[in-house]
Amino acid sequence: MSAIKEKILNVKLPVELHKELKIQSAVREQSIKDMVQQAIREFLQKIKGEEEDKDFNNFMKAWENAEEEEPEPGDIEAIERGRREIANGEVEDFEEVFKEFENES
Repeated sequence: MSAIKEKILNVKLPVELHKELKIQSAVREQSIKDMVQQAIREFLQKIKGEEEDKDFNNFMKAWENAEEEEPEPGDIEAIERGRREIANGEVEDFEEVFKEFENES
C-alpha cells in the first residue's frame, strides 16, 4: 500500500479568523486541517462549475448569434421521412433503443 503524498502549506491568518476557525473545529469535532481541505475542495469544484457554465454560455451566445441556414434537400427529405415514421408508429422510444444497446454489449 502506497502512502498518500502531501505538501505543506503555511498560511498566515488574522488572529480573529484563526480563533473562529479553532472554535468551529471544536464545535464540529473536526480538525482544522480537514476543514481547510474540505473548503479548498468545495472552492475548486465551484470554480470548475463556473468554468463549465462559462463554456456553455459562450456556446449558447455563438449559437444564438449564428446565421440561420436554409435546410438542404437531404435534410428536408430526412425530416419528412421522420414525420411519416412517427405518423405510422414506426419509431422507438430512446429508452428502448438504449436498453437494446446495453443488452448487445
